[in-house]
Amino acid sequence: MTPDAKSGQPRSFEDFGRRMDEKFKTLSEHLGRAGERMNHKIGNVSDRLDQNTEDIVNYINAEVVPAVRTHSSKALRIASEQFSKLADYLDQQSRKK
Repeated sequence: MTPDAKSGQPRSFEDFGRRMDEKFKTLSEHLGRAGERMNHKIGNVSDRLDQNTEDIVNYINAEVVPAVRTHSSKALRIASEQFSKLADYLDQQSRKK
């Protein structure tokens, strides 16, 4: 047994066990509060991510999709004109032979 730093009296294993129980209880309480704070922070981040995701989807649907459709139809028209020119060129080449 080791002597108590304050009283100089020998300490028992029971005393050691009580002190360890108190330390673990205190540690458990601290960890519990830290866990609650972490859950709160994670919940806030999750809420913000949900809102940001919804904002992004709305932006894509309202701005990007219509622009892509407009530019896609224009690109198809240009490609159609180029294919028509290519077909004319191929026709001319086959007539020369």
